[in-house]
Amino acid sequence: MRFPDCRTSITFSSAPTRTAAHREQREAQIQQRLFDEPVEERTIKDVPHDYRIVKTAVERSQLIKELSSQSAICFDTETTGLDPREALPLGLAFACEPHTAWYVACPEDPEQARGVLEEFRPIFADDSISKIGHNLHYDLSLLKWQGIDVRGPLMDTLLAHSIKEPEMRHGLDYLSKLYLGYKPIPTSDLIGERGEQQRNM
Repeated sequence: MRFPDCRTSITFSSAPTRTAAHREQREAQIQQRLFDEPVEERTIKDVPHDYRIVKTAVERSQLIKELSSQSAICFDTETTGLDPREALPLGLAFACEPHTAWYVACPEDPEQARGVLEEFRPIFADDSISKIGHNLHYDLSLLKWQGIDVRGPLMDTLLAHSIKEPEMRHGLDYLSKLYLGYKPIPTSDLIGERGEQQRNM
């Protein structure tokens, strides 16, 4: 008795390989649309900037006055951990125009750090000021657990990019390189990896 030949030629395709190829093609399309020439990544050494560290109550008061006059601000939090329920604030970063930003350093004492957050409550509570950030869910959760509600229109660039380009990466450093041709200094290079041993800026 002869049995039918059941051998079949099967071709396996690698989904990760296809995704990577699509991502590279899309990256090239985006940069061709944004830049006239091939991108040469810039760093902080190549771009004029005004970045300030805010340490004193007087400096914080001046910054709050500046922020309160804006229709939109970008902000970020630096903390001791990834769980917003347990993390403690190390600092707040704010920007409202290109190449200008402030970093508000929080004291190491938790109660004093919460006191600094409290000073910025009027800014976060002002519903006439739009709040922009990357992965805002974390920052809003952190502030909520510190007793501060953030009001006003919200714009989360991570969420927006996830919707616009679902098959691409969405990390802030990656997006900066892709859309701005700019390579940021990783926070971990400045103050160490996120966690209890992370240094304060």
